Amino acid sequence: MGADMIMYTATYPSEGFEPDWDKGEEIIKELSKDQGFLDEYCYDSEEEGYELFMSKFTDFQDAYDGGSRDEARENIGSITIMMSGGMSWGDTPTDLGDIMGDLERYDILDACGFNDRTDWKKLFDLVLDKGGSKLLPLLMGFDPKLDTIVANKLKGE
Repeated sequence: MGADMIMYTATYPSEGFEPDWDKGEEIIKELSKDQGFLDEYCYDSEEEGYELFMSKFTDFQDAYDGGSRDEARENIGSITIMMSGGMSWGDTPTDLGDIMGDLERYDILDACGFNDRTDWKKLFDLVLDKGGSKLLPLLMGFDPKLDTIVANKLKGE
């Protein structure tokens, strides 16, 4: 067995984007009332669940504002891709990647305005237009129809 490459992404418009952090906090407030959520993360109470998940959210906000060495960004046309990840031998490769995975699992990043599907359509069109097949795998995993199109393009169909 070997290591696996794990990548976490959040996309947003390159210019004029202001995340709606309040929507993310609202979701975390609601999640912290859900016993299944509390059990999954081994939180003992609503308060603990809220505080600890909010600290993850705050760490992501800090990273978005430029306070993390666990991430890289790539501007492609009018879209910015914020990425974190790396090789994993059974654990998560970066702390920020783990946080991004947790936040995305509950659609918190989407609620804040990240990962807008219209952005992905623009990005996909741009990548295809520029012939950047090396970037196509970054588009996988967000939409089953898009996955099929990307897979076919990678096969040369």
